[in-house]
Amino acid sequence: MLVAGRYRLVDALGDPHAREPLHRWRAHDELLGRPVTLSIVPPGPEAAATLAGARAAALLTCASAVRVLDVLDDVPDGGHAGAVVSEWVEGEDLESVLLREGPLGSELAVSVGLAATELLAELPDPRAARLRPADVLVCPDGRVCLALDRSGYAPAAGPTPTACVAALVYAALTARWPLPGLTALPPAPALDGRTAPHHVRAGLDPRLDALVEDALGGGGPDLPGLADQLGALRRPPAPEPLPGSRRRIALVLPVVVGLVLATGLALLAWQLSRSVTRDSGTPPAVRQRSSASASPTPTPSAPAATSGVLAVAGVRAVDPFGDGTEGTGTEALVLDDDPATAWRTSAYFRRPDFGGLKRGLGLVLDLPAPASVSSVEVDMTVPGAAYEVWGSDVPLDRPPAGTPLGRVESAGLQERVPLRAGPSVRWVLLWFRSLPPARDRAGAYRAEVTTVRLTGTPAR
Repeated sequence: MLVAGRYRLVDALGDPHAREPLHRWRAHDELLGRPVTLSIVPPGPEAAATLAGARAAALLTCASAVRVLDVLDDVPDGGHAGAVVSEWVEGEDLESVLLREGPLGSELAVSVGLAATELLAELPDPRAARLRPADVLVCPDGRVCLALDRSGYAPAAGPTPTACVAALVYAALTARWPLPGLTALPPAPALDGRTAPHHVRAGLDPRLDALVEDALGGGGPDLPGLADQLGALRRPPAPEPLPGSRRRIALVLPVVVGLVLATGLALLAWQLSRSVTRDSGTPPAVRQRSSASASPTPTPSAPAATSGVLAVAGVRAVDPFGDGTEGTGTEALVLDDDPATAWRTSAYFRRPDFGGLKRGLGLVLDLPAPASVSSVEVDMTVPGAAYEVWGSDVPLDRPPAGTPLGRVESAGLQERVPLRAGPSVRWVLLWFRSLPPARDRAGAYRAEVTTVRLTGTPAR
């Protein structure tokens, strides 16, 4: 079906918990050749306000908002009131994540709150946004964004903007929903008329717990103040200055250690110089020449062909279960023998298997000519990855059927993987199935590969 002569419907996207169930579709923009999300607005008393709100949302410029690309006033087929077209975002809604995985970490919960405050601050009427956990999208790269087209945007008497943000943070921390509204999450308990995350989950940051409790109770800061306090929770506290004598010790200690090391190196050099000069009197260079003239070195025979490091003509990333762009552009960094540079994946949250969003990601190494590959060495910045090594005489874009040449379940920083003997191959695929913890994002997973070397023998 082609809507407005431009948007071809591809897959229906159910959202059974929407207040006014919008018929959502994954669609393809035939004019610009891109995937989009198309939400058909049914007729009703709020249809006009919903479409007007979508036009207002189209003016948003914040990074946390899913962009509204087009608003259609009417959809002839089916008697619908109109449709909202927004960008297609690869990600999973927060409600589905919480129902499957349970509560999230505090850092990701704070990210949800910051994304919501950023979006609400740009809206002309923040109370008109009906934000629910199903409206929050957690993307594979760790980005959190909100899609107003999922539940609509129209004037309505609802919670204050700060309470709306606090409710989303509460949901991320507890997998429960503290406000009235249609959602599949179980309701939050209230004790003595107060709702707080610590009623459900222990061990939370007391500052975050108190901030959410106050906002849900109608107190706390306004929206800008809430954003500032959430942002402060993401920054580590500044170290306290060292008082008095502790400061003096901290300043003097490096100098003392440096003097001790310098003295030790000087003594070592003196001992080495004595060991060289204390001998029978013949200088080392003279002894080498005498030995060479008395016993000439025999000419070695030509060595037999042995295994060695194989040259690699090129390398490329393959992302068959994503949008095809992850990891592209920096693949050559695994061949530059520089441990300071690395090819890396996106950051994924909740689960090391790419957040449960895809089956894997790989690097394909192209050899100049077929070779018998005996091992592969993989250097990474963080241990713990799981990957497979495949070989083929045809180009690869995903693991082929069969058995890999080698497999590692929990790789070290420097891993040498022996490969089973087999026929000569031209392409080698390093396929990541699970990621190690990210070193730059708490609670996330990411692979960073600094070097890949292939060892083997060129085919004769």
